[in-house]
Amino acid sequence: MLTAQMCAHFLHFPGVEWLVTVAAVVAVSIALAAGLTHEDLGLGRAGLRSGGRYALVIVLAVVVVVVVGVAIPPTRELFQNDAYRDLGHALLAAFVVIPFQTVLPEELFFRGVLFGSLRRLTTPTRALLIQAVLFGCWHVVTSLGLTAGNAGLSDLFGQTVFAQVIGVVVAVAVTAAAGVLLGWLRVRSDSLLAPIALHWAANGIGAVGAALAWRFGG
Repeated sequence: MLTAQMCAHFLHFPGVEWLVTVAAVVAVSIALAAGLTHEDLGLGRAGLRSGGRYALVIVLAVVVVVVVGVAIPPTRELFQNDAYRDLGHALLAAFVVIPFQTVLPEELFFRGVLFGSLRRLTTPTRALLIQAVLFGCWHVVTSLGLTAGNAGLSDLFGQTVFAQVIGVVVAVAVTAAAGVLLGWLRVRSDSLLAPIALHWAANGIGAVGAALAWRFGG
């Protein structure tokens, strides 16, 4: 997975952006072949109903938070990500790029394969914490330009090397904390649907919120 991520981030050739997705599918296939069950991976039928309920509530809650955040001028600037200035691009990202290149691969691997494997080797709490820390570290590469690409964060920290380091540290800490929450949802709902919903909502709805923030905020 890490090799696929590095290639997808630093190399440029047709289809490279799908390497992480392919790697996640391969990891799931290997895990199943090695003896993990669909239930170990959060893909069992028994958890679908519970996971679906969690997913619905989560998506609605994030929609409310983003709408309120974009509507209030003091917080609107924090949503103004340069990557999503155009609404059409934001919608494409929200419903194609983010779910299939980010959310599904990461959830299948971290809350699916990794957590399922760790839970067979140690306690659920330790498994949850280990996958969360690794999930945070996973975001080092993708957070290198975080402060430069966000108007609100640039105003707070500037665009120096120090600011870049701050951006990486903040991103790792925040995503590790998110990994704890996503892992908890995986355990609580006994399904990957709940963490998938939260992960997609935070990124996908956030992308649309960013485009709206630019449109309404200038």
